[in-house]
Amino acid sequence: MNSKSSTLIEFFGISGVGKTTCAEKLSEEIGKGRTVDNYIGKQKLIKKIRLILLLTLTHPFVTFKAIKVVVFSKQNSLSDFIINVYNLLYVISVFKNKTQYVTIMDQGLFQSIISINLSANKDITEQIKSLLDKIIKKPLIVVRVESSLGLIRKRILNRSDNFSRVENGKSIKLEKVEEAYNLVNNIFLKELINSDNNYIQVISIDNEYVTLEENIEKIKQSLFSLGV
Repeated sequence: MNSKSSTLIEFFGISGVGKTTCAEKLSEEIGKGRTVDNYIGKQKLIKKIRLILLLTLTHPFVTFKAIKVVVFSKQNSLSDFIINVYNLLYVISVFKNKTQYVTIMDQGLFQSIISINLSANKDITEQIKSLLDKIIKKPLIVVRVESSLGLIRKRILNRSDNFSRVENGKSIKLEKVEEAYNLVNNIFLKELINSDNNYIQVISIDNEYVTLEENIEKIKQSLFSLGV
């Protein structure tokens, strides 16, 4: 991988592991010397809708294939279906969006697959694999953020926002999220790394025993070695 432009960096991990914090810090650091497209935290609704509409018009086959995956998964409820279609189309639209800059996401493609699996009632492994093959056609660096469930649970309880569906009085338990994360990590991500797909690279960071500054420095060094 050798692309100083049009590279997407996605932070991937269990809810509450610290993806957004790491993404914001990385954006701040690498943004000192270049322009960075940020898709971190909550984005404006109009921005998301515009990107999804553009995706639908320019890539109708991919749009249809993505919706079909969520339909096939047999979501728990209509609201789960709508949310997951909306989120999946949004992250795909970021992939397909033509830009000359580095793009950073804290809720990207693999995170959306976790969300779909959390409320799915049918195995969609083969459908997801086929969809990923159609989507990942540009340099993608996945920053895998890791920590223990105990620390993650404490972080979720201390969060000031009410954005996560996990724990803290919500319907989804952390252990179920870990199960979905392991599925995505061990099947989809690892298979892509070992396949002929030359677009994807993975960087792993420990967000429990290693400081934020040390993790960001590790990511920056890895990006430099990859030519980003």
